[in-house]
Amino acid sequence: MKILVTGFCLFGIVLSLCFGCTNSSSDKGDLIVVDTKANFPEKEICIQDLADVSYIPLYVSDSTLVLRIFSVTPDGIAAEGEKKCILLFTPDGKALQGMVSRNGEGPEEYSGICDYFVDWKRKEVFVFQDFRSVKVYDFQGRFLRELLANNRSRLAFASVGVSDFVCTYSNNEMQTGSRPYFRFSKETGKVDTLDAVTVNEQIFINRKILWDDGRETQAKGGVNCLFSMMDAGFLTNPSLDTVFQVLPDWSMKAVVMPAVSPRKDKNVPLLDFLGASDSNLWAQFHVRHVTVRMSDMMAGRREDSPSVNMYDFRTGEWCVPKYVNRDFSSESCYLSQYISLFAVPYGYGMMTLGAPELIEAREAGEVVNDELNQLISSLDEESNPVIVLLKFKSASGR
Repeated sequence: MKILVTGFCLFGIVLSLCFGCTNSSSDKGDLIVVDTKANFPEKEICIQDLADVSYIPLYVSDSTLVLRIFSVTPDGIAAEGEKKCILLFTPDGKALQGMVSRNGEGPEEYSGICDYFVDWKRKEVFVFQDFRSVKVYDFQGRFLRELLANNRSRLAFASVGVSDFVCTYSNNEMQTGSRPYFRFSKETGKVDTLDAVTVNEQIFINRKILWDDGRETQAKGGVNCLFSMMDAGFLTNPSLDTVFQVLPDWSMKAVVMPAVSPRKDKNVPLLDFLGASDSNLWAQFHVRHVTVRMSDMMAGRREDSPSVNMYDFRTGEWCVPKYVNRDFSSESCYLSQYISLFAVPYGYGMMTLGAPELIEAREAGEVVNDELNQLISSLDEESNPVIVLLKFKSASGR
């Protein structure tokens, strides 16, 4: 099994086209080239101009209290509940269509959840547990099979097509000259290494840690090497110089690349891909060398995260988005710099709003959407979060 394109071959072709460009980004067909050293302007953007917006309240009872929302799709909503159960809501959030509650030490149970994936087409739930194996259940929580992954559950994964995951080891576990990406069968657990993708150099964020007694130590931080949308996987290791989407036939499509390779310039910020739609692409640029104080780390204070940058396919421009929700008259708690794209299918985005904040906004007269006002009137302080589902509008001509 071979992928049709390799990162380094394509990089060489594109590089000759892109070096010498004076713009901060350019679009060579579908491939975006971006200057990761650039500071882009902040821009206020109404989410209703980006996408069709809908609000989904989740049914709540003693057995359906949500700890975190995992995924939102047109087929259903998956969330983690109390006692390590996986709740499977209907698409409108009004009822459960399934539940997996198999926490335990038995051979058909999971003793811990590192991550999980809900395949709505196959109606199966894959639980990546304790770095040992992947256990598969149906929507009624019945055990179906165990996929022995030979420690391959300690990794990132994304669904590609109906039959397989694309997986990779964490950045810290990769070896120089390795082929860290592989295809993992959802049915049998069979593994096929993606031989065409080789990581020739490990690239890290270098952190210098300053101790109170004057000592200095070094630590390495990784950039995500695989980005997962519900139905799309993107290879994002900075050593590849280009972010690639893995297509259902296991060919690859180049999506975005830095104008200056981090393999060539050891100081250039690293490109961290955060998702894409037909109209926009999101990314962060991580400073390569960081100094932090151990006292700050012990106190829970972390260095500032880089801004989220957004590219507009329609205008060819980058900005730092400041999102505004037209359904509220106040900006107090309805702005967000981040739209989640890893928990939704391609073409969708997600935000969440807490019930207490929504109730407070309604009581203050800040909710100007009548339908949303009616929805909030049915909530109480103990209600589950309300999902803000975004269906992105397509860019003309794409």
